[in-house]
Amino acid sequence: AFGRMAQSFRYANADEYAYSLGGFTFIEPQEGQSNELGVGWKNKTDQLKISFYDMDIENEIAYDPFIYANINLPDSSRKGLNIEASSQLDNRIWIFANYHFTDAEISDGPAKGKTILAIFELNGD
Repeated sequence: AFGRMAQSFRYANADEYAYSLGGFTFIEPQEGQSNELGVGWKNKTDQLKISFYDMDIENEIAYDPFIYANINLPDSSRKGLNIEASSQLDNRIWIFANYHFTDAEISDGPAKGKTILAIFELNGD
């Protein structure tokens, strides 16, 4: 079993400022907090990991294709599940499978409760 708590931040880079409103508009730093709980199991040839996470992001930096500029998004929340599995079939062949579920939505402002575009709810490989 494992758990993780993390805080993050990032400043807009030079490229993101090049495509901001009015040529040079200050973009607020992006900040976040995440928590993750999970369990893992493995033996000599197989492994499985399942984790649940909760992430809150303030001032997420994103490109808005409608106005051709980088902006800060309203505060958002992501909750999800990750499942990762692998197995070694022989000395040269491994197989891997991943499944990710993400519930991402705006958590503040007039769009509160709306789904965040460009974040897929289901993903796997």
